[in-house]
Parts: sequence; structure tokens; C-alpha cells
Amino acid sequence: MKIIVLLLGLLLASTNAIADLSISATDASVRAPIPGMKNTVGYLKLTNNGISDVVLVSAQSNASKVLEFHNHEMTDGVMRMYQQQEVKIPVGETVVFQSGGLHLMFLDVEPSLKGTNSVDVTFGTKSGDKFTIPFNVESIKVKHHHH
Repeated sequence: MKIIVLLLGLLLASTNAIADLSISATDASVRAPIPGMKNTVGYLKLTNNGISDVVLVSAQSNASKVLEFHNHEMTDGVMRMYQQQEVKIPVGETVVFQSGGLHLMFLDVEPSLKGTNSVDVTFGTKSGDKFTIPFNVESIKVKHHHH
């Protein structure tokens, strides 16, 4: 009986630790790289359904050698992109990674990304937790204009 109570206690303790990090993701996609380019972008929406703020500090994927958080800002009428070290997801809020704003920058993309339908991205948090999100690979269709 003591063993069952001990195991139940350990199970409850581990469940509470996991429940602290409750992130849901929607619309996760990465653009297939344009021929000749080694970089591409990823977008998604992350919602914090947990009990405390989550601060993302890293992202990794087998699809690229480097994966960074990037953002844009307007300075003197010029839009500039810069690397952002952390992304905070407050409790109950959704952070949107989108074109023209916060996004994931896949640098030195693996050639195999062109031949796959999805890639996994593993996010690391300031508290040391990790979670993995599958991203759909979407191609950019080139439109031909005839004169």
C-alpha cells in the first residue's frame, strides 16, 4: 500500500510540474526556401494556458543550423529586422509570429527541407522547460505574368 501511495504522490508531483507549462500552438508553418536561398521564415501563434508567464529563450530544428527569434521596427522611416533574445508569453495571452513582425528566422537551411511536409521546432524556456511543435512546410508558388 505504501508503494502505491508513493507512486501516486510522484505522479501527482510530476503532473503539477508539467501543468505549469501549458502552451498551445496553431498555424505553425515554415516557408520552403526560395531556390538559391539558405534562409527562410517560420510563423505560428503560441497561447499560454498555464499559471505563469513563459519566456522563450531558444528554438532549435533539424531543418536549419541556426534558428533565431527576429522582429521588425520602424526607424526613421526604414523598416529594420533585428534578433530578439527572448519572447515573453504572458499568462492567458497569445503571441503571434507573423510576416512584418515577430517571426522565426531559419538560417542555413538544410536542403532536405524542400522535400518534406513538416519539421519539428523545439522551444526552450527561461525556466529550463522544452516543448516541440510540428511546422507545416509551405512552398511559395511563383506566379508567371505574361505580357
